[in-house]
Amino acid sequence: MTSNNRMIMEAAKEVISSITNDERKYQMIRDIYGFVKSIQSEYYNSITDRIDPSFHFILRNLWDCELALEGSDYIIESTPILSSEPIERSCQEDTIMDKIVFFIRSHIAQFVPEDISTYPLQNWCASVSENVQTVCDSIPQNIQSKRLKINPGFTSEEELFDGQGFHFFNVISIGSKKYIVDCTYRQFLVSNVNIIEKLGIMKGAESRLFLGPVAGTFMIMDQERKALAHKLARDGWIEYNEKNLKLYLDGFAIANRNGLYYEQTNDFSFTTPYQYDDYLRFLEGSDSQLRYEDREVLGYQKKPLQNPNLKFTKNET
Repeated sequence: MTSNNRMIMEAAKEVISSITNDERKYQMIRDIYGFVKSIQSEYYNSITDRIDPSFHFILRNLWDCELALEGSDYIIESTPILSSEPIERSCQEDTIMDKIVFFIRSHIAQFVPEDISTYPLQNWCASVSENVQTVCDSIPQNIQSKRLKINPGFTSEEELFDGQGFHFFNVISIGSKKYIVDCTYRQFLVSNVNIIEKLGIMKGAESRLFLGPVAGTFMIMDQERKALAHKLARDGWIEYNEKNLKLYLDGFAIANRNGLYYEQTNDFSFTTPYQYDDYLRFLEGSDSQLRYEDREVLGYQKKPLQNPNLKFTKNET
């Protein structure tokens, strides 16, 4: 049976690579995700609670299928502002933020392999957030910057994605105003990493081959989160306040959940109970998402869904 599964996945890889229509490609990858979820129980031993190493070959072919989707199209309009011309802002501090982000983006543009207006800056957060620190330190005005790391589950005690899935951003203070600065946020809005049907697939022996849908998937499910994601990707900054910090971090918190969370809780609201004060504790490391949600439902999914046909559709209230 497993050899037949591998043959089917090999054939799917050939077919999706030959499709030129993007809409058809995305529909096919959704169908492939459904197929993988329908067979993955064959590779799981419930007695030993282990995944058979041969499941790696299924994920290897799935990874190859996903490569056919590579590109720089986005789930919402998110083209970054790259002009040096000043934008009319309500206060001087906002104008200073525009200048800082323009300088950062101009610097990055020298090193990326393509036009920065289309390049998603995936895996650039560490170096870019360091650059933000350096720029702020060099500006004579009273500007302070704090570089913060978002660990999966908001914890460094356990690597929920085997050391992957972290993100860096900055909080900048200018006088009495504060800003969330994330010049690489657009990476979470690339279409091929925001397919919700990917939820429910378990990981294999080589974890780098599989990460679930990212924060953008869940940001666009809510109008306020969607508006924040659009502005942050476009401007590179948003005002720091209690509401915005929650909206920003909610996307990451929801993305930490695997398919088992929805099957076990029947909660398809795609929201979190966490408030501003919770997230402050999460960021400083004195608390974490892992203390409120079961380890099994966070990070890599390590066993199959009981219902492989589970639909991850948001409850409308």
